[in-house]
Amino acid sequence: MNKRRTKLPNILEGVVKRHPDGFGFFVPESPDIPDIYISRREMTGVMTNDRIKIRVIAEKATHRLRGELIEILVRSTARATGQYWAQGKGRGILHDVSHGWGEDLTAICPTHLEITEGDWVLVQIKSFPGDKGDFVEKSYRSLVMLLIRSMMR
Repeated sequence: MNKRRTKLPNILEGVVKRHPDGFGFFVPESPDIPDIYISRREMTGVMTNDRIKIRVIAEKATHRLRGELIEILVRSTARATGQYWAQGKGRGILHDVSHGWGEDLTAICPTHLEITEGDWVLVQIKSFPGDKGDFVEKSYRSLVMLLIRSMMR
């Protein structure tokens, strides 16, 4: 069966896979529907494996499919691990070296933890870009939950 010739609904739900270059591919629930390209601009605030709703657009010249993000339905990532890099008293960042988050995470460090530059930490993500309420510098806001001391020191 030729997936390109299948009549597609205008609105679809499924998961997204983020590419290291920032764009993504929407993977629909139905195996009869092809994966759909999502531009880097549309991927703002979207993480790998998030469940999203998109509007399907067929490009006129090439008939390729692309998706426009309507909404993020379910966040797939609630925690992240990375190296902590201080950005001031009580805050730092974890760089997105896996390219799965889309942005660096801002980490708020509780005062009772003694975290130093380069320590590995596990963070609980409390808010995301585009959420109603506060987020810091368009980055994911996190609360440091656990300190993992580097064994290489």
